[in-house]
Amino acid sequence: MENESIGCDGSDLMSPDHARASLAQQVGIALLALPLVGSCLAAPFLFPLLQAILLAWMVPPALFGLVGGWRRSWGITLGLTAVALTAYVLHDLLTDEFGLVVIYDTCVLGLRPAGLEYYHEWAILLDVTILVLWPGVAITVHASIDRWRVCRWQDRTRAARCASCDYSLRGFSEPRCSECGEAFDPDHAAAAIQALEEDALRPR
Repeated sequence: MENESIGCDGSDLMSPDHARASLAQQVGIALLALPLVGSCLAAPFLFPLLQAILLAWMVPPALFGLVGGWRRSWGITLGLTAVALTAYVLHDLLTDEFGLVVIYDTCVLGLRPAGLEYYHEWAILLDVTILVLWPGVAITVHASIDRWRVCRWQDRTRAARCASCDYSLRGFSEPRCSECGEAFDPDHAAAAIQALEEDALRPR
């Protein structure tokens, strides 16, 4: 049976870090797609307006994912997203009489609150969509950064070793592997080794 775990270079071997980043990215994409598809099916007549509004609402969680991914911290990404969602829910409960405060009456009991005939359904749809959409966007952005970082590290590691025998090219004065005699580009190998050393000094 063919292995479905594909690494950055297209090989059948995937490192644990790359596998974790891929799994997180798949979870994020699923959380991202679920509310988008669901909202379109629930309110197809509002599709252009709804998607335009949701596009603007994707900016904050995307920034959360960028910050957490850059700092290499899932705690930052998930923490910022949780704080923002909590603030959103509290603000909605306190200010929007057609939003989450009536979700039980509207969606479970089938009651229609006083006010515009369909406004409460629109408000609830937007609120529920955002509650799922924000984690999806933040996780997808962070996981994409992680995958890019792992692939870059693997490319640099590969460039710092002999393509024929996998021997380390560190400290070679001649552009030829001392183990197998395979020729290599010393500038390319030196740049990859320097980048790996600098990356090792960065906080994890």
